Amino acid sequence: EWELLYFCLVCLEKMHSQFHPVMSECCDLWVTIVRSLLHPHPWVKQVSSRIINSTFSRLDPARFASQKSENNTFLIAEQGILFDIVKNLCQQLSVDDEQQVDPVSLLAIKNLTWAAQAMVASPELCFKDNDDAG
Repeated sequence: EWELLYFCLVCLEKMHSQFHPVMSECCDLWVTIVRSLLHPHPWVKQVSSRIINSTFSRLDPARFASQKSENNTFLIAEQGILFDIVKNLCQQLSVDDEQQVDPVSLLAIKNLTWAAQAMVASPELCFKDNDDAG
C-alpha cells in the first residue's frame, strides 16, 4: 500500500533535484507532498521531508517571501501551506518513543527550524484567506 506512494515520491525527489524551478510551480503536487508527511510508513515520511528540506535549503527563511525566486513559488502561491507543513511535522514528532525513527525526526527538526524562522519573518503566509490570523 505504501510502496506506490513511496516510489512516486522518490521519482519526484529526483525530478526536483534537476528541475526544482518547474516543480516549485506545481502547487497541487506540493499539497500532496505535505500530506504525505502524515503517512504512517516512515519511508514515505522521510522522502517527503527530504523533498521539502531540499526546497527550504535553497531559500533564506528571513527573506524568501520578498525575493522573487523560482524556488519559493508554492510557498507563496498556496496560502497556509507553511502552517500545514509545520502542523504535519509536529505530528510526526508527537508519536510514541517506540514509533520514533531517527532520520524522520532529524529531518522534521531541520524543517521546523527553517519554517519557524520563515513564519516569524512572514506571518501572513501562515494563514489561508478565510483563516483568522488573530
